[in-house]
Parts: sequence; structure tokens; C-alpha cells
Amino acid sequence: MFDAGGGGGIDELVAVLAGAAGESLGALAHVQVSDLDDAVLADTVRALEQTRRLLDATVGHVLAELHDRQATVHSARLATSRWLAREANLPQHSAMSRLRTALALRDHLPVVDDALRTGRIGFDHARVFAEVVNDRNAAALVHAAPELIDAAAHTAFAPWRDDVRAVAEVLDPDGHRDPDTDLPSNRLFLSPTDGLVLVRGELAGDGAVCAVEAIEAKTDELYLRYSRDREQFPDLKIPPRSELRGLALVELLRQAQGIDPSSDASRGPRTDATIVIHPDAHRSDPASPPEAHHGADGPVVTTPDGTRLSKGTAVLLCAALAHTLVMAVTEHGVPIAESDAYQPTRAQRRALARRDGGCTFPGCGAKPAWCDAHHIIPWPKGTTDLSNLALLCRHHHRTAHRHGWTVTLTEDGWTRWTSPQGTTRWGQRHHRQRAGPVPTH
Repeated sequence: MFDAGGGGGIDELVAVLAGAAGESLGALAHVQVSDLDDAVLADTVRALEQTRRLLDATVGHVLAELHDRQATVHSARLATSRWLAREANLPQHSAMSRLRTALALRDHLPVVDDALRTGRIGFDHARVFAEVVNDRNAAALVHAAPELIDAAAHTAFAPWRDDVRAVAEVLDPDGHRDPDTDLPSNRLFLSPTDGLVLVRGELAGDGAVCAVEAIEAKTDELYLRYSRDREQFPDLKIPPRSELRGLALVELLRQAQGIDPSSDASRGPRTDATIVIHPDAHRSDPASPPEAHHGADGPVVTTPDGTRLSKGTAVLLCAALAHTLVMAVTEHGVPIAESDAYQPTRAQRRALARRDGGCTFPGCGAKPAWCDAHHIIPWPKGTTDLSNLALLCRHHHRTAHRHGWTVTLTEDGWTRWTSPQGTTRWGQRHHRQRAGPVPTH
């Protein structure tokens, strides 16, 4: 411990508390965890994660005070972050991140600091806030922070981080930028060697969206083709996804070569992609980007999985695409589509992707392309329309059909899951689990 000077009894109290905490955690580290049952193990992890958050908050307070006093400069001739990196044997960038987060929370975002101190968010969440706050948006971000902190409790980390960054950008009066200006140009490098070709490059804007959707769609088609072949030949192996993508790219190129652009009878390939325009802020709709709630300049444009697109990219897509996402919605922002067939139509698949944004099982990260359309009430008793369909990855689709599991769908588009043991949880949409109590009836 450094000498804070003049603290008297407070210095001694802090030293005793820190020592007791270290001894307690040290004793816990030597417990034979293999002797614990499952419930105790799970409860222990939750309790220790809460303790980690308290420790992170306390370390941040102490680091910020050390920095202000320049104590490590006087005593060790090292800046605070370098001193921390040496004392804790941390990477320099990690020590710097801890200090910057501590200073940002103390100077600009006390509400975030309080959330970390009370265990509502973790250090990684706090660091996201620290990375986006500045003198221009700090005051507005303080008002937006409580909503974003609440969302952290029931939103997967990656989309939550993107939401915070988008909100902070909207709230920055001078820092708003058009992402097109920072996008790299479309570039592709081919390096033939020893019968192989190394393909590397980068695509931007509408080219990136169209390329990804075309390759992924063809990859899915090839996967289904291999699956059908395997039904006839069980010893046939299905290639991994990365290999299927390579085969998909080659097949798309071959199909393009099969079109004669000089022939009147030929027809150019139809560009097919999906974008979603959010003209209004629907707070009840988890697919509605949160920056739309905080004064975004005009409608927010995203892909179905929530990736933000610049206005320039959106204009190019709308002008170039022959097939775009168009649908009616309910008052809750839920898309409407219907069909009498067992397999949902292409329009219904698009609407499901827009509504659910991926597997609806709580905590699952599967994207729409990897999901099945599950009938809540089994077909044909249950119809193939959005009021009876939910996206599930193959693993959780099997779970839904296991004995004892129950899945229901509310009028506003949320799934509710009940396990054979009677545990009931809200499902998720766009990887955000619904907040609030779960009705058990």
C-alpha cells in the first residue's frame, strides 16, 4: 500500500478491509470445487462475478486518486499506468485502459461508476462508456446512460456495445461522421502459388452487403445439397462452413460466367439483399436502434441483424436492389406475413429475421441464417404465419421438441420458455432478452 498520509484510523481500516478480502478470496481459491454440487457451483460463479465488479470499482477509485496525486511519479518515477503495469505485471495497454476508464467514470459518468460499484454492470461495460465519452457528449450521455445500463442486463454484450457507440455518436454535436468516409475502398488481391490462389481483400458499402448475402445464401444452398446427398450416402461428410463458403464463391463465379451479356436472351443476375429502415423510435421493439430514441438525424438504416449502414450506403442499396424488405407491422413493430404451407415463404423468413434477429432461446447467439422456423403449435394444426413461428437454431429447435419443454409466443412477438423442471424465462429478440417478470400462465 502507498502512504496516503494523515489518514490515521481510515488508513488502518482500509488496510484491514483489503487484507481481509484478500484472505477470504485466498481461502476460497483453495476450496476443492469438485466436491460442490451444480447449484452451489453456479451460485459461486455469480457471487464471485459480483465481487469482481466491486473490486474493479474500488481499484478504479484508488487509481484515479493515485493519478491525481501523482503519487507514483514521486515515489517510483513512473506514470500511474506504467507503475500499475509493473506492479501487477500487466500489459501496458491493459493498465492504461483501466486508468482511462477510472478517470472517465469519475470525471464524466458518475452514474456509470455507481452502476459498476453496485454490480449492475461489469468492467467491460464501463470501459465501453469510457471509450465513447468526451467533453462534447458527456452531459447528454449522462442522461442516456441509465437506459443503456438497464439494457446491459438483458442484451448480449456485442450488440449492446454497438448500441452504446451509436448513441454516443448521435449525441456528439461535432463528432458525428458519415461512416462512408471511413470505409476502405473495394479491393481484391489474388496471389497464385503452387496450384493455389490466396484471395484477400476488403469490400465496402453496398458491395459488402451484397457479397456477404450472396455468398452466405449459396453456402446454405450447398449445405442443404450435401445434407440431401448424405441421406443417400451416410458415410459422406459435410464440409465445414469455411470450405462451403469457398465452394459457394466458385459456384457464383461459374454462374456469372454462364451469362452472355451481349445476348438479348440473357438476363443479368438480380442483386438480392435486405435492409431495414427504422423511420420511428419504437421503444417496445428491440430491433429499433437506441440512437433513434436520442435524436438521430433522420431514419436509421440497418441490415436485419442490426448492423448500422450509412445513409449513402442505404441510398445505393435502394437504387440497386431488385428485392428489398417490405412488410406491414403491428402496433408493436412486429412484421406481419402469412402462408398456408408448412415451409415459410421467403417473405416470411425475411419478416422472421426482422422480428427475431436470430435464435429466440435466451442467451443464444445464432444468427437468422443458421435458424429454423419453429412452429409453436405443430403444423398442420398450427398455421404457418408469424403468430405461430419463432426462429430457433438447430440445437434449440431440438430442445423445443424434447419432452417437457414448452415454448409460447406472446402477441407482441416474444417467446416464453419453460423447462421440464418448471423454470420459466423470457426468450430474446435480436439477442436482447426481455426484461421484467415472466408470467407463468
